[in-house]
Amino acid sequence: MARDDLKVNKISIAAGGIVQKDNKVLLVQITYGPNKGMWMLPGGYLDAGESLAEAAIREVKEETGLDVEPKRIVGIRDGVRQKESGLESNLYVVFEMKLVGGTLAADEEEVSAAAFHNVEDILMSDQVVELSKTMIKSSQNLASGLNSSQDQIVVNDKYRVYSVYD
Repeated sequence: MARDDLKVNKISIAAGGIVQKDNKVLLVQITYGPNKGMWMLPGGYLDAGESLAEAAIREVKEETGLDVEPKRIVGIRDGVRQKESGLESNLYVVFEMKLVGGTLAADEEEVSAAAFHNVEDILMSDQVVELSKTMIKSSQNLASGLNSSQDQIVVNDKYRVYSVYD
């Protein structure tokens, strides 16, 4: 296919979070789309004017009722998929999140259930989305990933949010 035939009609960015408690990982059961009925990490698309970390925090809260803070980026998925309207480029960034509060409850619109599961059970299950398994495996390696930079970085633009992970 010629390069001109590969018109990208949309670009989307999503963020998700790995939340652990008592050596278990939080998953949500999806109510829509191709993953309907499957379990996966909480997350979703960025809203306009929102950073990746803000989106991950908001999505975890909306879907599960839990308050979290980002610790490090454990994985990135880059993909292009065919949609009815044309090609869509999509970037998905997964953070390891620190649980800071809230009460676990599924939103019952996008997710029908939210629960903590043993990592071993997750990795063996055919009811967990494969990408979530990959990201969870990556999160178990504490030496991998990108940590939030502690450096004070001077910028010449006016950013509302400016985060560096290295």
